[in-house]
Amino acid sequence: MNDSKLNITQKENYEICQFNNGRGNALNLELIQSLNKYILAFPEREAKGVILSGQENIFSVGLDIKELIAQEIEETRVFFESFFELVMNMVKAPYPIVSAINGHSPAGGCVLAIASDFRVMADDDRFQIGLNELPVGIMATPSIFHLYRFWIGSRNAYQYLLTGKQMSPLEAKKVGLVDEIVSQEEVLEIAEMKMQEYLSFDYKTWCGMKRNLRTKLIQTMEEDRSNGHVATIDHFENNNGKEILTQKVMELMSKRKQ
Repeated sequence: MNDSKLNITQKENYEICQFNNGRGNALNLELIQSLNKYILAFPEREAKGVILSGQENIFSVGLDIKELIAQEIEETRVFFESFFELVMNMVKAPYPIVSAINGHSPAGGCVLAIASDFRVMADDDRFQIGLNELPVGIMATPSIFHLYRFWIGSRNAYQYLLTGKQMSPLEAKKVGLVDEIVSQEEVLEIAEMKMQEYLSFDYKTWCGMKRNLRTKLIQTMEEDRSNGHVATIDHFENNNGKEILTQKVMELMSKRKQ
């Protein structure tokens, strides 16, 4: 697969898919569509599993705020719907997906990580992970809540979403948001070891087990998908979402200059 937004490394029976969208790997529409196309077409490839990875100190900074600010509302609707479709396709993917979280993974980056089966994160207090949509005026959908609570429990997911809580790797490990924390140099190595462990089992049995374990999650996410997602987009439009994002970007730039 040739795609400028994804660097694909082929291993013996799995692939490493590295995001390639600048230093922050912001999830703009092009990257979202590229990754969705890759996830959907993956069963047709010879590989049996995929490891998602970022670059340098960042897995993904999340949705591309600058692109959202510049869009017309119809473009924004396409943007959000494309992202929700990607998340749903990742959750439903029958093959193993492991996230090698090499650095920061807030918001949309965290969503991609929790759609996978296993998460290895770099053990560095500089890095943060979590769903911080609230502070930037974006309302998380019911289906994202269900996915979050699948890993960290209903109480934690509820309270963390209501404050946009970000976690250090150790905090994330304690609540089950990530499964392993290792040195940054070991992140990909440990992710590959987990993938090799998954693929050591009978493949059809493993995939069937994953499908069984996620049946209720998928059903719940799909039931809430329509109303929740439309409400999120409408809220962004009617609550001056662009203005809030613009203000947050300006605040961030001001802090960096200090």
